[in-house]
Amino acid sequence: MKTDLKHTGERLPPLSPLHRRPGLARRRPGPLRELLKLGADVVGGDLNLMPRAAAIAYKGRDECDPRNRWTYVTRKRKIDYLFAGDGRVRRCFLDYARSTWSDHVPLHAWISRR
Repeated sequence: MKTDLKHTGERLPPLSPLHRRPGLARRRPGPLRELLKLGADVVGGDLNLMPRAAAIAYKGRDECDPRNRWTYVTRKRKIDYLFAGDGRVRRCFLDYARSTWSDHVPLHAWISRR
């Protein structure tokens, strides 16, 4: 199966070649750029990006957990994010007690209304 390496926007099917090549997904911030273009108040999720590749999301936004604590249990690295407009993140925590539910640590954020 051939893969379009300029993938943007759509969610990748679970067994796509980009998922089988983990290093490739961490260097492709295209889907994040597409999310940011939507202008949503809150953007985030399992972005599969290392912190440097997610840097484009910080312009005009605060991250729930900017300390880069790990969110992915299997390899203990940060690949999950929640962003909101500047000054809107009121509280945030990573719920390590519930990390057995998934291979990702739940990330909770309290976001103020504008």
